[in-house]
Amino acid sequence: MDGPGPEYETLGALGSMCMVDDLEAVSYAAHLCNIYGMDTISCGSTIAFAMECYEKGLITKEDTGGIELTWGNKEALVKVVEQIALGEGIGQLLGQGTRRGARQLNQGAMDFAVQVKGLELPMHDPRAFFSWAVNYATSPRGGCHLHGMSAIYEDKEDPLPEWGLTSFYPRHSNEGKGQIARLAQNWAHIVDSMVICYFAGFTLDPSDLAALLNHATGTELTPQDLLVIGDRINALYRAYNYRCGIRREDDTLPVRSLTPLAEGGAAGKVPDLEYQLEEYYKVRRWEPDGKPSRDSLTELGLDDVARDLYG
Repeated sequence: MDGPGPEYETLGALGSMCMVDDLEAVSYAAHLCNIYGMDTISCGSTIAFAMECYEKGLITKEDTGGIELTWGNKEALVKVVEQIALGEGIGQLLGQGTRRGARQLNQGAMDFAVQVKGLELPMHDPRAFFSWAVNYATSPRGGCHLHGMSAIYEDKEDPLPEWGLTSFYPRHSNEGKGQIARLAQNWAHIVDSMVICYFAGFTLDPSDLAALLNHATGTELTPQDLLVIGDRINALYRAYNYRCGIRREDDTLPVRSLTPLAEGGAAGKVPDLEYQLEEYYKVRRWEPDGKPSRDSLTELGLDDVARDLYG
C-alpha cells in the first residue's frame, strides 16, 4: 500500500481488539477504511464483535461464506473490511454496526456489542478512567471520546481551575465525575465550534480560547462566558435528542464496560454509573427522565427550545 500508517484508535480497533499483530495487515485494513470512507473504530470494533460471535457459534462459517473469522486471522480481517464497504457477504450484517447486528443475531450477542446508543466505543476504557462512564453514557452521539475527553482531568491536581475544577480526582473514584464530564463536554463543544483540533487544545486554557475569539471577533468574552456557551450547546444537543426519543434509560453502558477485569491495572474495578449520572443530571439541571429543565433552558436564553419541550 501507499498511504498513511494507522494511529492509536486504528491500531487498537483493527489490531489489538481483533488480535491481529501483523502491522502490514492492520495498515492495509486501515487504508481500505480510508479509501472507502469508513470509521476505523466502528469497523474494527464490529469485526472484533463478529469474531467473538464466531467463537461462540452465533456466526457460522456458512454465514461468512467460508471465511474463518477467528481471532488473529489477518486475511479474514482484510476480507471482511472489504465486504463491509461493499455490502457483500457477512458485510451486509456487520455494515449495520454492532447494535443492529446483535439485535439480528440475538442469542445474547448484545453482551458482545461494546456500544452506546449504537456507536462503538473508542480505545478508552471506563474501567481504567471512571469519568468515561458518565461521559460516554450522556454523549450526544453515543460512545464518542471527541465529545469530551474527560480522562485528561483525572489523576491531576487542579485540572481546570478557570472553570472551577480544582482538587484531585483519582481515576478509580466516582466522586466529581459528573462535573468533570460536563466540563469536558463543554470544552469539546467550544473547540469544535471554533474549528480547533482537540489535541491542540490540550495546551490551552479557557482564557486562551476566549482571547482567540475576542481578537478575531472584537467581542469581550470571559472564560465564564465560554462555560455558559458550552452549557447552551449541550442543552441544544440534548433537547434535540430528547425530541428524537432519547431518555435516561438510554444513558447507559454496554455489559462489557461494567464487567470487572481479572488482571491488569484496573483489575476488579468498575465505575458506578448510576452514582455518576445522579451528579451529572444535577449539574446539567436535567429532569429525572433526561429532559433539560424548563428553568435551565430559559436561563441559557433558549426560550424557544423550552416552548418546544414544555409547551
